[in-house]
Amino acid sequence: MIGNTIKKALGLTVSAAIISFCVPFSASAADNEKKGRVGQFDYMMWNKDNTGEVTFEPGEGTFTCSWENVDNCLFSMGKKYERIQNYKTLPSYERSLAYEAEYYPKGNSFIGVHGWTTNPLLEFYIVEGYGERVLPTNIEDRGSYYIDNKTYDLYKQMVYNHPSIEGTATFPVYWSVCTESCAKNNQKNYIRDNVDFYGHFKLMEQLGADMYGNLNEVSLYIENYKSSGSANVKKVYMSSSSSGISQILRYGPYVSNPRLSFADIDGYYYIYNFDSDQIIDWSSYDECDLSVSENGYLDINGDNSILVSDRAEAWDGAVLPVSNNFSSGDTLSFGAAVKQDTEESVDFILTVMYEDEEGITQFDEAAVVSANKGEWADLSTTAYTIPEKAYNTTIRIETKESNTDFYFDNAYVAKAGVRSYMNKLIEEESDLECEKGDINKDGIVDVFDIISLRRIILDLTAGDGSYLHRADVNSDGMVNVADLVRLQRFILCAEKLYDTETAAVTTTTAALTGSSSTYTTTFTTTENTSQVTASQTEPASYNHISQEKAKEMMAADDSLVIVDVRRQDEYDSGHIPGAILIPNESIDMEQPEELPDKEQVILIYCRSGNRSKAASQKLADMGYTNIYEFGGIMDWSGEIATS
Repeated sequence: MIGNTIKKALGLTVSAAIISFCVPFSASAADNEKKGRVGQFDYMMWNKDNTGEVTFEPGEGTFTCSWENVDNCLFSMGKKYERIQNYKTLPSYERSLAYEAEYYPKGNSFIGVHGWTTNPLLEFYIVEGYGERVLPTNIEDRGSYYIDNKTYDLYKQMVYNHPSIEGTATFPVYWSVCTESCAKNNQKNYIRDNVDFYGHFKLMEQLGADMYGNLNEVSLYIENYKSSGSANVKKVYMSSSSSGISQILRYGPYVSNPRLSFADIDGYYYIYNFDSDQIIDWSSYDECDLSVSENGYLDINGDNSILVSDRAEAWDGAVLPVSNNFSSGDTLSFGAAVKQDTEESVDFILTVMYEDEEGITQFDEAAVVSANKGEWADLSTTAYTIPEKAYNTTIRIETKESNTDFYFDNAYVAKAGVRSYMNKLIEEESDLECEKGDINKDGIVDVFDIISLRRIILDLTAGDGSYLHRADVNSDGMVNVADLVRLQRFILCAEKLYDTETAAVTTTTAALTGSSSTYTTTFTTTENTSQVTASQTEPASYNHISQEKAKEMMAADDSLVIVDVRRQDEYDSGHIPGAILIPNESIDMEQPEELPDKEQVILIYCRSGNRSKAASQKLADMGYTNIYEFGGIMDWSGEIATS
């Protein structure tokens, strides 16, 4: 990926300052330490050797602090746990740490989430913002991941014979560092965030961190080294986990990829086209016969398929064991092309069979497709996760009601998100003319393609979508968050869209043929820059206002529209009077029917302010010109209506 080396170097630099001085401390007689509890939260202030000038005033879910010319000091507020076995046993309403703060770093300082686990002993940091930085030497690059619309680099640092919550010990410290700091040095930064530490832990585990120990502490954390600054933390509270896209982007050199390593360049582990006249790995289920047939996909002479015949029941079919190479928790793409020649239409089922921990066989319906007489159909899933504690996992191709003979061909097993092999054959012929990144096929690469790509990724994550060649922006054979990150950075002119060789200036016009229209796009390759340039504009903008300003606007203009972009159940539990519901997830590239006038004044809110920002940007991208976003209802002091 273009920019990966730069990004990696930046990530190392970003975390360096933090890691260089943030090691477990031991309070001495010379240190200044203050700790206690206010309401449900524990707080702490520590100043090594009592150097410089430090102030700390804690309240219930809030604190103010300042530091001047310190050597090393820290401030924290959060929760300590005594009976939490591990993070997965946390109640659903206590899996994120939300906060609002005015943070003013002057030098080497950072703000984020910190905590400990025991059995095994482990310390973790989720770094959101930072000031100056220097490069350390004793860390391991563990990879990177995407969560809450942000990218994080993960590092492991081993510390030896250092103080900890269990006394002097040797243990790992994991640093998850946001690649884009929420703060700037030498200026006051207003930060409002909700750190889904539950989601972070799940991703960190996939990159090799053992986060399954007893959870001891989770706190908002500000640490400072040989610097000055101040912070006014206005709110600290626990909330529920987020529901957005989260995904591993990159495995570091010290991490074994749990999705195996034997896939081909396109992401396929196995492809069965049966052209060798042999039936390999597949076998019949119950009462039926399997044989090689020349009636292959696309009816190409010599392109064989498997004929499943003499079926007594609808569940009689072909099976492929996969438990030898794939296990519980692995997410896969798999399927086959299917055809029947006897009935007007037949429903085919892709079933996953496995034994649970009690030895009882379970049946999961992974995909269903209707196949018309004499026509091949694509029976596949792009994201099936093998359940926990599943044994002897097997894939079965069967029909829903019919016991007719049928054919299957181009069966495959691949990485999660990889297109079906049948789709690959079709797309390679019909979609190569469409430029990658032009997701909506309008002839240009712009912000509207981001909206379309988000929807494709969400569909793929839910197992409802299909691979599109033009959506594989980084050409790794998969469509996932990495493609969204690349496309966003290209549109913001921060990264090239493709890897291209240096060439003279060349302008090419390509015809993009869709189902009913033909489009034209022009791109330019410029000497010494290798930059592909599409017709693009700056992203449209919306207005962010305070809730007091929103109240004033509501009082002054009863014709404006108030939009709640939460879910239906959240809206029913309490909403601003007069607000209409348009869930953020439902806002795609098409204009909402509820908002026919793009010049109408529209006020938008959600629960905490995250979804409202996303919805406002999508509407602004569609051409709405008077969007005003005012945060979350959790901070609303006005009237609340229920339905």
